[in-house]
Amino acid sequence: MWQEGRMKELEEKWWTQVPEYCSLQMERGLGLFEFMGTFSLFAVGIGFAMLFLAIEFAVFVGQKTIRRRKAKAAEEAEQQSPTNDT
Repeated sequence: MWQEGRMKELEEKWWTQVPEYCSLQMERGLGLFEFMGTFSLFAVGIGFAMLFLAIEFAVFVGQKTIRRRKAKAAEEAEQQSPTNDT
């Protein structure tokens, strides 16, 4: 009698229902909303990574261009300045 009551109590506990819930989920397949949530998180992560790389590339190209313009301006200023060869 006591064992039957204990078994019924154990059957009502949540941790004994988890495998049943999981097996039901597996029978139905992955839930669409869970898949969409995982996919959207993955897509947002990749999007931020690509945005970061684009910003890094723009900064790198911008710095190269600025250095090139400064060097060209310095070269032109050097050519235009009168030389004192006396």
